Amino acid sequence: MTRPFIVLLLLAAAVACAAFEEPVSSEGAQKQTTSGGNLVADALRYAARTDAALVISSDLREITCPGDAPAEELVSLAAVKSDRVYSLNLTGSVIKQALAKSLFLYPRANPAFMHVSGLRVTMKDGFLVRAEIRDRDGAFEPLADGVIYSVAMSQSLAEGVLGFWKLWDAEDATDEDLTMGDVIPMYLAEQSLADPFEQRLITEE
Repeated sequence: MTRPFIVLLLLAAAVACAAFEEPVSSEGAQKQTTSGGNLVADALRYAARTDAALVISSDLREITCPGDAPAEELVSLAAVKSDRVYSLNLTGSVIKQALAKSLFLYPRANPAFMHVSGLRVTMKDGFLVRAEIRDRDGAFEPLADGVIYSVAMSQSLAEGVLGFWKLWDAEDATDEDLTMGDVIPMYLAEQSLADPFEQRLITEE
């Protein structure tokens, strides 16, 4: 993605507003999925053009924004706006290990708890049961252990914060020439947005 194209998108997004019917919140993001965390993950996946995106709760500020908040207000969902956006090519097996680590302390607060985009996660008793990825038609299919998927994330997560360095090497990450503060305005300039209130973490009894 070239810098002139990014600048044009950001200018177009300057007056962009969300059109959600209820407030967008990242309150409690360390122990549950939130609409605010999902929105950041969707924006990351859109901006980096990846198969999926992962956002740990330490990447988020716990705030609530009105459903019609302007882009510049929703940008505040990102804890560190200057944190750069990276992408990694990861196998399904590694993604599932990251998701399992995210759920380790559930339902207790965990700075490694993840919000996802392009994925659907099923858990039971705090353990990962199933992970699925959205295909081009919008349906979900099982995340395959040996298949490589492109995944967007913050620079801090790509560099292995909170022990994720055990799962991947930052030297393999690609700098997307964007910051966490860039992605939400870019995303809100689009006419079609994913539903941030969508249930992406399913708990089986």
